[in-house]
Amino acid sequence: MLIYFEGAALWAGLAALALWLAWLWRRGRRWGYLALAGLFGLYLLAVIGMVYFPLYLPPPGEAESLAPFRPSMNLRLFSWGGCFVTRLCVIQAAQNVLLTIPFGAGISLLARLRRGAWLWLAPLVGLALEGGQLALSLLLRSPLRVADVNDMLLNALGVWIGLGLVWAGRRLSGRG
Repeated sequence: MLIYFEGAALWAGLAALALWLAWLWRRGRRWGYLALAGLFGLYLLAVIGMVYFPLYLPPPGEAESLAPFRPSMNLRLFSWGGCFVTRLCVIQAAQNVLLTIPFGAGISLLARLRRGAWLWLAPLVGLALEGGQLALSLLLRSPLRVADVNDMLLNALGVWIGLGLVWAGRRLSGRG
């Protein structure tokens, strides 16, 4: 059975976003900040929907009868596995970068990052996305996701690009 990011899962995410925005409002945040935080929250929900869903749940009784489960992983740097169509490989790599550019931009606009935080924040985001996929794959015995070290690095690159765009914008506007 496949579970998609809709219905109860989506409503739970929207409820969590509403609670977060209410908490920010109670802490005295202004409307502009709340609007940006709301957009960032919607972006995070979209990322969750793209990266972790659909979830595969085997029918009751089938999980026990399956052979030992081995998750799909690629731990070899710059190895694209069975990617036989170069154009598709490039598109997938670009999608991994584009996925996290808004994260880098959004987090740098919403939070005050310490001087060296950009060094560890980007790889941590990539690790969280790919580690979450691996954890779900192991927990649900689901073959739908592949944890890939290259995706982690491309996600980190996207965060760094997003952070860099905001940094450059601040420098050009005289605020950085």
